[in-house]
Amino acid sequence: MQLNTAYFHPINDLLAEYMVFDDNGELVSINQPIQLSKKDKNRLLSFLRRIKGARNYRLRFYNGIRGKIEKLIKEIEKEL
Repeated sequence: MQLNTAYFHPINDLLAEYMVFDDNGELVSINQPIQLSKKDKNRLLSFLRRIKGARNYRLRFYNGIRGKIEKLIKEIEKEL
């Protein structure tokens, strides 16, 4: 799943009124405190938890691949 398509708009909608942009349209800060209803706060935390979980899954997957590649390199070096 592409996280940007799944979570970008809902998170942006929740935080948009707190975002401060410069003349070039670059985000320069986020005004605080962020006042969210309990429901919106829970939605935001749920999105962030899912993003973190997906990130951790991908990191574990890639680290597993990395380990296999390193093992393969060592086996190839032995053969040479």
